[in-house]
Amino acid sequence: MSEILTSAAQPTAGKPRNGMDPSRIGKSFRIKGDINGSGELYIDGHVQGTVHLPGDRVTVGPNGTAAADITAAEVSVLGRVQGKLMVNERVDIRKDGSVIGDVSAARISIEDGAVFSGRIDVGKSKPGSR
Repeated sequence: MSEILTSAAQPTAGKPRNGMDPSRIGKSFRIKGDINGSGELYIDGHVQGTVHLPGDRVTVGPNGTAAADITAAEVSVLGRVQGKLMVNERVDIRKDGSVIGDVSAARISIEDGAVFSGRIDVGKSKPGSR
């Protein structure tokens, strides 16, 4: 697993879940493949493949695009996502964010101005899924 850290990305909203700064994919980066691990991830570049961080937060920044299935505890979308979101806790699609694909989460919020096209399955997260 490769980890790319850049200072070009914007900080995530709220405090980090694990007390550490998130790993960042800056807007000049294009990643194709699978991202697995633990720790928060901030995507402001382009990711194509899968993102599997089941216990952590993934933020797709305003410049970020993800053509990927994302598994995480929390997902916040300020940019564009095309793929499935499988989230244990909550999904936030911000006003300039766009999600094209199915979402499965315990909670979801979609701000005015956001774009969503797909199916939503909202329910309690399963015990032990984190």
